[in-house]
Amino acid sequence: MTINITQREKEVLNLISHEYTTTEIARKLYLSPHTVITHRRNLFVKLDVKNVAGLVRRGFEEGILIPIFKVSPQQMMSA
Repeated sequence: MTINITQREKEVLNLISHEYTTTEIARKLYLSPHTVITHRRNLFVKLDVKNVAGLVRRGFEEGILIPIFKVSPQQMMSA
């Protein structure tokens, strides 16, 4: 099954996996915290998970996330 997530959702997921808070993600991506919360909510639905641990796990399983030693948040956002 193909999971369609937007580039912005990928950026948010990557930053979540690097332990950024909602406020930090909002500042980094020049978004409102409410928009970040909406992206998080959409990711939970699209990846069919219940918590952040599940979100990160599914991100790795689906190949959306790459292990931290291979890519930084800045590299992920420019991809």
